[in-house]
Amino acid sequence: MLMSWKVESLNDYAGATIRIANGLVEVAHALVSSAQDVRDAPWHGPAADKAQSAMHTIYENVRGLAAVHGRIAQTVYEIALVVSTAQHRFDAVVNKGGWEFSDLWGGDDDDARRFMSDVNRELAAAIGRVPDMYVMELPGLIPENDRDTYTLAW
Repeated sequence: MLMSWKVESLNDYAGATIRIANGLVEVAHALVSSAQDVRDAPWHGPAADKAQSAMHTIYENVRGLAAVHGRIAQTVYEIALVVSTAQHRFDAVVNKGGWEFSDLWGGDDDDARRFMSDVNRELAAAIGRVPDMYVMELPGLIPENDRDTYTLAW
């Protein structure tokens, strides 16, 4: 299974995710600018205050989504590094180092079992850092009955 992981695909996914995060940061900056325009406009009163508050909440949500995407990308890059390092070591040891392929799953070769155990532990630790949920609150944009928790399924 280790050799079936495609490091390039992981890196491509992480790159696309970081581009999404960067786009969300740009949206957040545009929201700040728009909120400034609303604040500087000759529009005052409770409606203006509510609009300003809603824009701030939307900004916080967009900023949070950017952070989550950035964290996912960073973790996927870490996973790709673990997999790449393990694949290179596996290839060097099994194909060039004289291990028998069956030594990885049985026999007396503790180094092989320790190697696979270390890879598994590193992958589990990295995957454990992936956020599993992000709750958004978009005031007035999503009717209360339609609101949901957005879960990142793994």
